[in-house]
Amino acid sequence: MNAEERALIRRCQQGDELAFNELFRRYQSKVFSIVYHLIWTREDVEDVAQNVFAKLYFSIKTYNFQGAFAVWVERISVNQCFDFLRQKKRQKGTLELDAMSPEERNLALQPPRGSASNAEKSVISRQAAQRLLRQLNDDDRAMLVLKEVDGASIQELSQVFKISESNVKIRLMRARHKLRAIHEKSQEKDVLLTAPAARGGRT
Repeated sequence: MNAEERALIRRCQQGDELAFNELFRRYQSKVFSIVYHLIWTREDVEDVAQNVFAKLYFSIKTYNFQGAFAVWVERISVNQCFDFLRQKKRQKGTLELDAMSPEERNLALQPPRGSASNAEKSVISRQAAQRLLRQLNDDDRAMLVLKEVDGASIQELSQVFKISESNVKIRLMRARHKLRAIHEKSQEKDVLLTAPAARGGRT
């Protein structure tokens, strides 16, 4: 954390609304990215992200500068997502994450600029990754999202989840193995689904 951001946080702690607006601008993309990859549905993502910033606003006076502010934001984002998911489980009995419509998902993904074909390939690839991530449990998905999407370090993950760095590495390894197994299983299912059509074409 540089001196300029430290001063900005100090101003937020003193109730400076303009300072918090600037902090919101700096961390908006990070928060929405984390929440989107853990919650998925557009309306719920917006609600949970608002809850994250509300929590930041009312809790920022408790931030003691002992760790990186970005890690503090990540921890609050993940905890708010987990609170929301637990509430959904209590309401419905089982966790049901409704899929976005293709139009909504394409808007949310905001594919990079470039040729149409490259953008379409990017969207398809990211949608496939998201379908796989949905099948992981909340903890595994959160850790992979922070590591692979948000770019968090092992040390930062250790601080977010409050576990040792060696445990972070173990959990990441297990989560990746689970994801790989899910991917391989989905590929096998695709082969089985297309096999009858292929056999039918030869007769």
